Amino acid sequence: LESENMPTYFQADLHLLPNGDFAIAELQFPDVGLFLNGLPTYGSDVLRQIHGIVEPIKEKVIDGFENIIRETISSKGQVPIYLVTRSEVIENKEDVLEIRELAEIQAELRSRGYETKVISARAASDINCDSLMFLFNLDPNSLEFSQLAKSYLMDTKKRLNMIPDPFLRVAEREFTDYDHIAMSTRQSLNLQSIVRESESFNGKKDKLYT
Repeated sequence: LESENMPTYFQADLHLLPNGDFAIAELQFPDVGLFLNGLPTYGSDVLRQIHGIVEPIKEKVIDGFENIIRETISSKGQVPIYLVTRSEVIENKEDVLEIRELAEIQAELRSRGYETKVISARAASDINCDSLMFLFNLDPNSLEFSQLAKSYLMDTKKRLNMIPDPFLRVAEREFTDYDHIAMSTRQSLNLQSIVRESESFNGKKDKLYT
């Protein structure tokens, strides 16, 4: 995707239905997948085939990153380039896939002559100079995301160029083939009380209900 403030790549979560059709459950802006080409094959034919599939996709994605970087340099000159992720990823080393995804993108951009820095959304919200920020798997319900979105809205001088637009992350669950059903608070609470009686999903109490 090459439209202004749109993601350089995304992943569609698809549900395959019994009749052979499929439905888009949701779109992830962006999600992980490029990290696969950073994994050594160790003689695995399956992983080697996966590398063959991912490699051309990765090249196009990095081309997208580079096009945005060049456009930014053309209009603003040399600016710092940030890869923005959740604080937990940086501080607690959570989400191995996200960590490897960021490392793969950093390495690919470095090979093309672009240095980047991985920072948290919390740190990104404090930046007030011309900069280019590529947003990764941020939690739209978190405080640090709210702070980042506020900084984006208050940036009247357009110093903070964020890819994708942070509010696309807020709306991503709306991109689905499934119908939405509005529930009253009482209906929602009743449903939760029924589901929670029996749910058990890797010890995460609310996972199945969500």
